[in-house]
Amino acid sequence: MENQIYQGIKLYALSLEDSVRDYEIICELLIAAGYDLDISRVEKEKDFESLLQKNPYDIIISDFKLPGFDAFGALRMARKICPDVPFICVSGSIGDELAVELLKKGAVDYILKDRMEKLPSAVQRAIEEANEKNNREKAEKALKESEERLRDIIFSSADWVWEVDENGRYTYSSERNMDLFDVSADGMIGKTPFDFMPADEAERVGAIFSEIVANKKPIKDLENWNIGKNGELICLLTNGLPIIDQEGQLKGYRGIDKNITERKLAEQELIKAKENAEASDRLKTSFMNNISHEIRTPLNGILGFGKILMEPDFTAEEKEEYFKIFNNSSVRLLNTINNIMDISLLNSGNQTVDLKEFQLYNLIKNVYGKFKISCEEKNLDLSIEKGNIENGIRICTDENLINKILSNLIDNAIKFTTSGGIAIGYEIKENELRVFVKDSGIGISAENRNQIFDNFMQEDNTFTRKYQG
Repeated sequence: MENQIYQGIKLYALSLEDSVRDYEIICELLIAAGYDLDISRVEKEKDFESLLQKNPYDIIISDFKLPGFDAFGALRMARKICPDVPFICVSGSIGDELAVELLKKGAVDYILKDRMEKLPSAVQRAIEEANEKNNREKAEKALKESEERLRDIIFSSADWVWEVDENGRYTYSSERNMDLFDVSADGMIGKTPFDFMPADEAERVGAIFSEIVANKKPIKDLENWNIGKNGELICLLTNGLPIIDQEGQLKGYRGIDKNITERKLAEQELIKAKENAEASDRLKTSFMNNISHEIRTPLNGILGFGKILMEPDFTAEEKEEYFKIFNNSSVRLLNTINNIMDISLLNSGNQTVDLKEFQLYNLIKNVYGKFKISCEEKNLDLSIEKGNIENGIRICTDENLINKILSNLIDNAIKFTTSGGIAIGYEIKENELRVFVKDSGIGISAENRNQIFDNFMQEDNTFTRKYQG
């Protein structure tokens, strides 16, 4: 036997041995092998139990047969008090059947006394196996605790945790997906993220994902819109890491999705509000400039031709023509001021409504009479259309406001119509009374039909426009 093969290894041993000579041989063999030996010897069951409870040991070396006690009893006690300490039986005469039974009960080895030289290596092997088992159990415990910790974190997380394979199909999904989609966690397996996206979004994100996969890159803050519960669109923020095997092949991705729908909608509202505010500022500036233009133009006509009318050198015919221009400018300025007042009342919420019953046809005739001469001057045909309603129909609303609305519409129609005609009328259609003004003028382009009802809007806001504001 080679000496000192276990040089310097500290060994805490407990010997259950009634033969002092055999005990001394055990000590000599272990010391000769190089162990730094700290060993205790007992003969009786009570002393054996007491030491097991008081001290930690690396190895238990037990004789098979002792007075009133044997290796089976000692093994049972050791397994109960210190189950991780290896147990070796040393016997002068033990049959194979008893040896096998002892091993089944938990002993790690047995040594015959006539072959005691095998004891040091048996001790070392038993200690190494015990350490390996202990390390394995610690690793398994740590892994189990780590898995439980991870499960708890995933369960308590507000984010959706997932894994996909190299084809983008889900292989794992936490239950948080049920907060997003009408699909169970198990139901997600085999599906792809693109199964839940609108077609155009799936095409957009699919192109991005293909490039990421081709380069085995992480997925970083990828925003994507999905069809969630009840068909509502939800925005997810996706982050993930590639799963690479030992050969460097991409096996898939694992990551998380965060629901950022509320944030995205808030951002969109802020952007929209900012754009509306900027547009409103531009339109207000344009409106004020146009108002200034609309007031200055007729005012200049009034002031200019007012002075001309005072000159004695003009003929009566010339003065009549100039007076007509003076009058038209005055009417235009008055209308502009009235319109500004109406806008002010509407915006301030101070516009009052005077409800009363009146005959609609009479109102239409009055409006017709007010604009007939203006139409004749432009060679336009102004007509009344009654549809399927008799003249005597009466309605209850604010007659003055209806008059203003129709007057503004006809005045607008005259401005933008150069040939043809204008019709004002009313009819019953789909159980509704409809009052209308229609003309053969240039109309309004389709893209501007909605915005003209916004504040300060015209189809053409430039100073060089052909028509008055």
